[in-house]
Amino acid sequence: MEKKGIEKITIGEITREAKIYRGTFYYYYQDIYDLLAKVQEQIFEEVIGIISRMIEGFMNGNLEEICIIMNQLFENHEEMMTLFIAKKPDVTLQRKIKECGKRVALDKLGIEENQLSIEQRYLLEYIASAQLGLIRYWIENKKDIPATQLAKVVQMANLKGPFTSIKQLARI
Repeated sequence: MEKKGIEKITIGEITREAKIYRGTFYYYYQDIYDLLAKVQEQIFEEVIGIISRMIEGFMNGNLEEICIIMNQLFENHEEMMTLFIAKKPDVTLQRKIKECGKRVALDKLGIEENQLSIEQRYLLEYIASAQLGLIRYWIENKKDIPATQLAKVVQMANLKGPFTSIKQLARI
């Protein structure tokens, strides 16, 4: 998928690579897109649990825990995260991750989604998009800073705002 995209992959290529019979493939999957959806769903389930713990760590100000969790996420799913978040972004998967992140954050804040004003909904979307954007940028740059430093950047942006954080870092 990374080399040529999902639409150009054949079932024959998959079965040869996986060393399985074509019939075995069709026993479990309807087509290539069904396989992709099931792989994404499996990853999503694991990633969501990890993201929930990360959000809780951010809200509690526990950077060390966040870094451990972030490293765990990438140790377990680096290739897939890199593929679906940075190299061949999957909008559906990213939307699911953002929506889950928003639900977790609201739960931690004790706020029901139906109680949010329109402005609060926009702010929540901004925060979720920014978090995912920072992680994507980090992946695209081959994790050029340690997870501890990324966690500090995320926390700084969340608690102080991006413009204040940029100005503050410029003074250091």
